[in-house]
Amino acid sequence: MADMDLLAVSNRERKLITSLRMKKYRDLEGLFVAEGNKVIEPLLANHTPRLVVSSEPRSVSSVPAELLRSADESQLKAMSSLQTPPTSIAVFEQPKEPTPYPPLSASVVVALDAIQNPGNLGTIIRLCDWLGIRHLVLGSGTVDPYSSKVVQATAGALGAVHLYPNVDLTDYLSTLDEEVRVVGTALDGAEVAGLGRSDRSVVLFGNEGHGLSAPLLAACSELVHIPAAKGSVSESLNVSISAAIILSKITGIV
Repeated sequence: MADMDLLAVSNRERKLITSLRMKKYRDLEGLFVAEGNKVIEPLLANHTPRLVVSSEPRSVSSVPAELLRSADESQLKAMSSLQTPPTSIAVFEQPKEPTPYPPLSASVVVALDAIQNPGNLGTIIRLCDWLGIRHLVLGSGTVDPYSSKVVQATAGALGAVHLYPNVDLTDYLSTLDEEVRVVGTALDGAEVAGLGRSDRSVVLFGNEGHGLSAPLLAACSELVHIPAAKGSVSESLNVSISAAIILSKITGIV
């Protein structure tokens, strides 16, 4: 199909895209926005597209023609949440998980306690995909995984990880049998060097400022920390960096 055969993006569609910057409208519509072909293309394999607007429609030819709309650079700039507008913006349906919790047979599950930085959450989602971890539980107070900043930080990995949002982590942990290893992070935990690979584990990471809550720490079967090198002046590690080190150990990657 030639570009001129496509419909131009309508005012209603433009208003929809800009409204989805706000969580209340994302929740109301059950939709989210992804920007840029490098983010959009991987999502097409796992999420249902509702609309794709592009100044270069041929670059997103895998999208059904009836969902494609043309737009010029100024229109994309007005719709984009990025400093440098992309050539394509897509609207996807938010997936609905069939169960509130991951299956008990899941090998490694990551659970986040009130992670608030979008970049951290997006990076952890991308990390889970890289390490083959397919289930991520988002405790109450965790940033919306479908916010624009999180979606962009995942670099397209969002569709490869099952998300379980707004979970009471204490309740979730109470559903696990005693054979499941529950690993938390705490400054008084054992050094991460001794953390071995495990086939059935839940790994908890806490809020950027406060760490894991006291009830969650009490629910852990073991606690670990990453020791700093002698002479280090850094106060702490970013939670996504900590996750990379600990999850690499528990999955046996390193």
